[in-house]
Formats: sequence, C-alpha cells, structure tokens
Amino acid sequence: MTVAVFPAQRQPDHRPEDTDLAGAWAEWLRGELNANWRPSEWNAEVLLFVGDPDSPHTAVSVCPVTGCGTVVTSPGYCKPCRDAYRDSGLAKEEYEATYTREFRRVAAHRPLASCAVSSCPRNAFSLGLCQVHYRGWAKAKKRPGADKAAWVARQQPLAAAEPCRVPGCSREKAQNNGLCRTHHRKWRLEANPADLAGDEAAAAERWAERQSPFLAAHMFSLAPLSPLARLEMLYVLQQRDARGQTLSPQAVRGAVDLLAELPSIALAGESLPDPAQAGNTGTVSFLRGLRWEIVTGFDRFRGVDPAQTLVWDLRSVSQQFPSLKKTESALRNPSSLDFGQIRQGWLRELVMHWARTTNPDSKELREHHWACVIASRALQLRSGGGEDPGKLQFSDVTAVVDAFRTARGRQGDVYSSTTQIKRAAQFFNLLDFGRREGILDGLSPRFVRHPNHHTIKKVDENDEEIGKALPDVVIRQLDENIHLLGQGIPYGDLPAEAVSAMLRTAYVVLRDTGRRPAEIAGLDLNCLEFDKGEYQLVWHNMKGRRRRRRLPVHQQTADAIKDWQEIRARWDLPVNSAGHLFPAITNRHRHLDTGNLARYIRAWADSIPVLDSEELGRDGTPLPFDRDKVFPYAFRHTFCQRYADAGVPLHVLQALMDHRSANTTAAYYQVSKKMKREAVDTLRVLTVDRQGDSAPMGSATAYEMRSVAVLWGNCVEPSNVKAGGNACPIRFQCAGCGSYRPDPSHLPAIEDQVRSLKANLEAARAMGAADYTIKGMEGEIADYQNVIKKMKAKMESMSDEERHEVEEASKVLRRLRAGSTGSGPVALPMPTIRPADEASA
Repeated sequence: MTVAVFPAQRQPDHRPEDTDLAGAWAEWLRGELNANWRPSEWNAEVLLFVGDPDSPHTAVSVCPVTGCGTVVTSPGYCKPCRDAYRDSGLAKEEYEATYTREFRRVAAHRPLASCAVSSCPRNAFSLGLCQVHYRGWAKAKKRPGADKAAWVARQQPLAAAEPCRVPGCSREKAQNNGLCRTHHRKWRLEANPADLAGDEAAAAERWAERQSPFLAAHMFSLAPLSPLARLEMLYVLQQRDARGQTLSPQAVRGAVDLLAELPSIALAGESLPDPAQAGNTGTVSFLRGLRWEIVTGFDRFRGVDPAQTLVWDLRSVSQQFPSLKKTESALRNPSSLDFGQIRQGWLRELVMHWARTTNPDSKELREHHWACVIASRALQLRSGGGEDPGKLQFSDVTAVVDAFRTARGRQGDVYSSTTQIKRAAQFFNLLDFGRREGILDGLSPRFVRHPNHHTIKKVDENDEEIGKALPDVVIRQLDENIHLLGQGIPYGDLPAEAVSAMLRTAYVVLRDTGRRPAEIAGLDLNCLEFDKGEYQLVWHNMKGRRRRRRLPVHQQTADAIKDWQEIRARWDLPVNSAGHLFPAITNRHRHLDTGNLARYIRAWADSIPVLDSEELGRDGTPLPFDRDKVFPYAFRHTFCQRYADAGVPLHVLQALMDHRSANTTAAYYQVSKKMKREAVDTLRVLTVDRQGDSAPMGSATAYEMRSVAVLWGNCVEPSNVKAGGNACPIRFQCAGCGSYRPDPSHLPAIEDQVRSLKANLEAARAMGAADYTIKGMEGEIADYQNVIKKMKAKMESMSDEERHEVEEASKVLRRLRAGSTGSGPVALPMPTIRPADEASA
C-alpha cells in the first residue's frame, strides 16, 4: 500500500504503518478538532450547519425587504425582491420603505404547517390536517350536515410523530421505513431492487445515514460524506476559521456533493475530483483551499517539515516565515518553489539556508531562487557539473556571468539588461552571504567575480523603440466600439447594462487621465471636485505613497463619472465597496480588481471585428493592429504621448504624470533616431522666415546644427545658437527677427503666443501704455498671424497623404522639444487636447 496524498509532490521522512494509516490519520484529526466549534451554527449530532446571518464569519444575510426574510448568500435582495426593485423604477431607499413582499412560494426547506386541530403537533397533510385527522375528516364529511370547523374543534390533539431517519430532517416519519414522505420518494427512486425486496427498513436506515435534509442557502450537511471525510472536512473548516476566512455554506455544499463518494480526501489519490468540475466559482475556490489544508495537515500528521523538503509549498512555509506574506504572496496565488531545479547540493543548501535565516518576502525568495537556477544550469555544463565547490575556477565564474547575459525568464522571455544585472548581483550576494555564515568554507577562493571581466553592461532598451502608446487611429476605433465593452461579462449581482456602464466609465477615465490601472480601480466614490469653474479628479498615488492628488479633467470626463455615479446608486452593491467608485464583485474585496479590469479590456479588444493600424499593406489597405498592445497601462503611455506630441514641456508632463523624476516621465514618450531623422527631413523643406516666405534648410544636418529651438520656432542667429537658445539679442521678439525660422511643427506654440499677445495687448491698452508699446505688440501679432496664414495655406495645398506626413513629423519634433527643460507657453492648468473623435464632435 502506498500513501496516496494529493498532490503527490514529496515523499515523507516518516509515516505510520500503512496498515493503520487511515485509523491513525482519523485519530490525529480528532485530536486537532475543536468540539465546541461554532455552537450556535454547527449541530454535531445531526451533522448540520445552519448559518447565522448576524455572524461576520458566515457569508449569508437576510433580504431586507419587509415581509421577505429570505436568507441570501451575499448582502442584498433575494431574486424575487431584486426583480421587483428593477421593475419599480424607485430609488433604493424609497423601494425598501414602500415595498412589502406578500406572496412566497413554499420551499422544501421550510417547516410545514401544523395540523389545524388545536395543539396537534403533527405536520399538515391535506386540507390543513395531519394525516390521521385528515382520514377522520374524510369519513366524517360523508355524514349529513357535517361541518368541518365544528368537527375540527371537537378533535383531540395527537402525540408528536417520530422524526424522519435522515439526520437533521425536521419532518415527521410518514412510512414504516422511518422516512418522511419526501425522503421516501427519493429512497424509492435510488434504492436497489434487492433492498426493496428484502428488509426495506434496515436498507432505508443505512441509506438515510448518508442523506442531507432539505437545505436553505445558509445550510449544509456533512452527512453525505464518509466518517473519515467528515473529520477531514471539519478540520478544513476549523483551520479556515482560525485564519479568519469567511465560511460560505453554498461553497461547502458544492464540495460535499463532489466528495461524497470518497472514503478519505487525503488518501483519494487519482480519484479526487478536479475542482474545475464544481462550476461555481465559490466552490472551486473552496476546493482548492481544501486541497492545500489537507496536504498541509497530512504533512504535520507525518512529521514533515515543509521548510526541509525540496519542494516548498509557499503557503505552508509562510506559516513559519511570516515575511513571505509581505508581498502578493502564495497565500493569494497558491504555488510551490522547487529547489530540486538547483542541481548542485552546496548551492541548493546555500539558498535554502539564506531563506530560512533572512526572512525574505515572497518576491525576493523567487528572484534569488531563479538566479541560482540560472547559475546551476551554467555550472552543470562545466567539467564535474559544479558539484565540488572546491574545484571551481575563474572560468566557471565567466560561464555563470555569460549565462546571466543571455538569461530568460520563467516564461521564456529574454531578460532586459537591468534584470540580468540584478539576477547576477543576487547570485554573487548569496555567495558572499554563505562565506560570512561559514557554510561555504569549502568554496574555491578562485570562484570570485572580477570587476573588469565579469560585468554586464546596461543597454538602453528603448533606443530605437516608440514606447507603448496607442496611436490616435486605434483610440478612435476603440471609442467607436465602446458599446462592445462589458458585453457578456458577469459581475456579481449587477445586471448586464450596469456592468457595461461601469467598464465604459473605467475606460474613459483610463484614456482621459492617464492614471495607473490600480489608481483608477481604487478611486473613491466622491472622486470629483468642482473648483473655480473646472472639475478635478481626486486620486491616490499609492505607488508614490502620495494620497489625494488632484488632476484637472475635461467636462466630458467628469460627465462620464457622474453618469456612472447615478447608475451605481440604483443597485445594491457589496458593503465593502460603499466608498469606491468601481465596486468589487463580492465583499472579499473593496473595489474593482485590476486583474479583472485587464481581462475585460483585453476581451473587449479581441471582440472588436476590425482594428486597423496606421501601417499600410502592399495593396494600400491598413494592416491589422496587434490587439495584445491594448491593455490598461497602455493608456497611461498614450496620455503622456498625447501631450508630448502637442509640445507640452517636460516639467509640465512630469507634473501631469505625478512623477518625482523627469527621467521617469521621459520614458513614457519616446522617439527613435529613425523617426527623428525622417521628421527633420520632412520639415526642413517647409521652414519659413519671419515674413512667412519659404526658407528651406539645405540638409537635416543644417537643420539640427545651425538652428536652435526657441519658444515659437527655430533660430539661426549664431550667438543664440551657440548659447543653446538662451542669448537672444532682441529679447525673444521672434516675429521681428531676421533669424526666425519656424516650420509647421511650431504652429500650436505660435498660435498660443498670438492668444497671449492679444490678452497682453488689451491689458496694455487698459493701462494706458505708450503708443510705441501698443504698436510694437500689434506689429508682433500681425507678423505671427501672417506666418500662421502662409504655413496653413501651404499645408492646405498639399495632398491628404502629404499633409498627414507633415502632421506626423510635427508631432515627433514637438515630442522631442517637450523633453527639454525650458519652460514654454502652456495653457494651464490643463492643455486642451482631446482624442480625435472628441475634437471633431
């Protein structure tokens, strides 16, 4: 006999005799169980759990509608009351104050009505009478002048009938086999013909021992399980209670149905059902947790230390090392860590000793483990396989470093140079730790990294990439298909139209504000503030630990949020989500999960029939856009790219993105060298002088070397060029300078300057400024307007393809100028830049 414990991932160091394994396991479980567990809900005699809606540890509640009282699995209305609420059109408070549920169907789990005879305790059978009194009335009514009410008043109550044999069944015995009528019908359907032909009462008694009574939403019975499986299930439930996990009676009922045929859960082996068979997500989650609880308990029973095995179940090990719970640990994402992947015993013991003594969090542990796996694979290819640490040489270090230079992640993706450097440092830091701890005394002194030979150079990963921003043409197509977002997605008790409205709002806020997905998902319900004629989004920068940040938003974005707030107020939502704009599915979380948001956005992108890119195929038709590039965080890049294309300076972009470092902001919008060269080649021939007449640059080199970008165009004045644009002899009055060389990429900045000059001109007139001042400003405005007029006329004379090429080249150069530290004219507090479909509306 072998020990069949799921999953079969490790061999025990010690186990009881196989012949008495089940008995010893049962005895161990009895010693672990609390006999006084949930006394107000659990009845050990009849194996019945009746959940208390007032208990915070039980996932049941009562429908709040007057006259209803139906027990439901989550806070809110039962289905009939929810349907009535939808049909009423009333606000939630008004509905609960005025609606009273009158009709309720009789359900099997409710106690039957008592006999109409006074003080008769038996259940009503027919015409409001118990079976005995009904038969008496059936004879009496045949007599002339029989009156039922008078007859009932004369009858004597009977003694209470025997209860049904089924544990926990509240109905009375109605058959000689000891079953109530309903269980008797079920017995007749399920019984073997041999049982019916033999001693039916004895067979029915054996059958009844493994049957459930009729259960409401807040009830479950362990009677269908085998005696050992009952102990195992109770152990699991009590362990979950000890960690504060909520008990869902419906999830337990689903698990009991799947496990009813097993003699033991721990010893089930291959016959253990797959959790995915449960269908219900709550039951699937419970079964996965049950598997872990049983495996962990069985290891304790056999004396297995989870931190001494080659394969660590991180949830089990986290009970010994609480530091593993500091990040998104295995308690939320069940998984294991296989130290057997590290082939060299000395290296394996090193990293395990480090983990046992330094208390890393789960992320640190995984990273150091993987660094050792990479080094182990490199050493395994060397002479001797790296098994003897005393024989390792300088060349072995070189092989290890080379392995890190070409390292790939667990999913097969090539590591960036930054990650390669980090993994190598983690490995060599482990070696230093082992030497300090004295567990690597036998390691060769030649196995040391040399600073000149064993370095990994950092590579600029984005030197020739354009970032993750979505092109405007893709944003337009997404907007056109926004009605598909959220279709067919179940979300708790929310109806389909509310789910779609919520996700559409989340997309609009992602697109228009550029906040991180977690910041959008966690928005407070009252996240809008109206201040000095404009709306501001109040959000929390959790990554930077800066709360209640403010970002000006357009009226259209504010309207989308307010529309969703009105829709949200009409629905009964989880209590924990009361303070958040986007609610969670259940009370286990406080708001919309970012993982779910990412799945919904990706599913939406996949559902759009046609999604074209900017690139044209050989036949001139647009090529399909890669839908994998549509994900929530991409909209943050798109937001930054949009304003960089408009020429917003870097310091303003940094404030909009709420970054501490301008270098971080610069990484969100990127222009490749190739794009820059192409943009310069396009626009150098469209350069004009201060009169608006054509003054093309001879080459791209001349454009870049002989001019400098000033506030409203390029300048070719030698001393100013040499000073980087900071030594203008005429104080940046470009419109009157012969060295002024603007091109179409400067049009937005020039137009901003004209608006600013007009405002200043009005102020100067009101102040009674000197005539020469007024005339100077008027002349400057006229010259700028002349340049604008001629450049726009030139562009209007182009074909659509040429004009598009110039517009795209202008975006590239404005994006580059946005990266400068100079402060140009910016329409604060928020540049008026909108997606193309909004701008054309």
